[in-house]
Amino acid sequence: MPARAPTTAGGGPRPPWWQTAGYLLALAALTAALHGDALRGWWTWDDPEILIHAVRYHPWQYYTIPGIWCEQTAAFLTPTLTASFDLDLAIAGPAPGWFFTHHLLSVWGIAAATYALLRVWIRPPWALLGAASFLCSAPLVATSHTLWTRHYHEGLLLSVLAVALFTWSIRDRRPWLLVPAVAAAALAMSAKETFTPLALVLPAIPVGTLRARARAAIPFLVLIPVYLLWRYWMLGVWVGSYGPPADGSVIGVELLRIPTLLFGDDLPGLAVIGAVLAVVGLGLWQLRSARTVVPVVLAVLLIPVLPVADMLVVADRLLLTFAWATGVALAAILGPLSRRGRPWSTAAVAAVIAVAVVAQIHGRGRQADEIAEAEWFRVQGAPIASGDGDLLVWTTDLSTFVTRLAVVYGHHRGAAATPGVILDELDLLQRDRTGKRVLSYDQECGCMRDVTGEVDGLLADWGRRVRVRPLSARLEDDRGWVTADFGPYAEGRYVVLEPWRYGRVPVLPHATTRARFREPVAFRVRYDSPEGWITYSPVLRFGDEPGELLEWSR
Repeated sequence: MPARAPTTAGGGPRPPWWQTAGYLLALAALTAALHGDALRGWWTWDDPEILIHAVRYHPWQYYTIPGIWCEQTAAFLTPTLTASFDLDLAIAGPAPGWFFTHHLLSVWGIAAATYALLRVWIRPPWALLGAASFLCSAPLVATSHTLWTRHYHEGLLLSVLAVALFTWSIRDRRPWLLVPAVAAAALAMSAKETFTPLALVLPAIPVGTLRARARAAIPFLVLIPVYLLWRYWMLGVWVGSYGPPADGSVIGVELLRIPTLLFGDDLPGLAVIGAVLAVVGLGLWQLRSARTVVPVVLAVLLIPVLPVADMLVVADRLLLTFAWATGVALAAILGPLSRRGRPWSTAAVAAVIAVAVVAQIHGRGRQADEIAEAEWFRVQGAPIASGDGDLLVWTTDLSTFVTRLAVVYGHHRGAAATPGVILDELDLLQRDRTGKRVLSYDQECGCMRDVTGEVDGLLADWGRRVRVRPLSARLEDDRGWVTADFGPYAEGRYVVLEPWRYGRVPVLPHATTRARFREPVAFRVRYDSPEGWITYSPVLRFGDEPGELLEWSR
């Protein structure tokens, strides 16, 4: 009797290794074709802050010591993102090209892991379509070009691997696979709290018996309270994010916008949304397993975004899991149904391709502003990466970014090969400018302009506007929530000047934010009046101890 080909349950016979390799190479080629331009990207937004943390501390420190982690942020807990940057720095130093190479490898990894997971239930071509649909998704167009969103990529990758290993352990009766599965789930949680509810999905996965799934899911469920305890230890709060949660009155409205954020609100987008809903409805009607899996997955996707629902419209990264689940659902539902004959198969393939194409077009349509934004960061930060220690870089709108970038390159190359950063005219006045060139960002040309010959005139004009006028600052730390009040003026602009980490930070007269200090911060407050005069505080100090209250006035 001939030997029977190995199978992957509903996924049919296991293909030869070279065929699987071909599918994975096809996903790599699609990743390069759709997102390869990211390799020309540069640092943006939070990248320097994460880099600073990576160069200053070891992984065991930012994973376990609250004060060290909270130097980066007290709003959320994502040390695996810092560890990922740490790895890249160890390999290539602060080289954006390598960082983006790693970034795209994680994108391809998600697609490859998705293919492997789908193969449990559907045949290779449909598993390939499901993985490819994710690569075409609109949110990925944005996140593939921003390094500081990598924790969403790697958290999703680790989550898919955890689910795949969990599934294989039950299907193949290999309980030892639960060990790497639990490790992957734990790392996913440490990448981003979005992936904490993962364990709730596992008992609903259509593999083995409910008893086997429930028993195997126990260590994953135990991870949730362990994670919450660790989060409380590190941040001092059980749950919470950037600030107060979204207003309950708008949460429902914002959640209903998710489909149009994924596909657009034009005619093609609305048509695709209708098609996706029809496919899911068909799956709920025709496939018994879908009646359990779809509601559970939907709940697990929605739970983490409820507190930040008002950010969905501006934060593509929050939509990444929804885009992935959409591609998986289409493939998992249409794959089995396509076996009913050629008309079904043709219509199913056409539907998945249409969804992928519309999603990609929608994502590309939103990319123009992101490209311009990335160039804005590159122009103002490039002098810092130049290695020219005779430069002084003066920028106002990206001062925090440039200040932090200088710390990173200074650590890598040494202070002598790192340009200095100028916060404002007072800072420029106090600097030794002998043999230095001063570059300033010119908004009209969108370039850095040499203003060395204009410095004396700029300082003279500034000096005529400086006054000694009333000014006040009040900062209070209430269990990790810092409230800042600046006065006494309701109009005009307040700026905090801190040269070592924060740079020049515009602030509101009243604001509250999450912050915990391991070391005190020394800073000045600058006020620019509507009439054109300027006044400064002396150097103030805050953050010496928890619960501190700083009150200063003149």
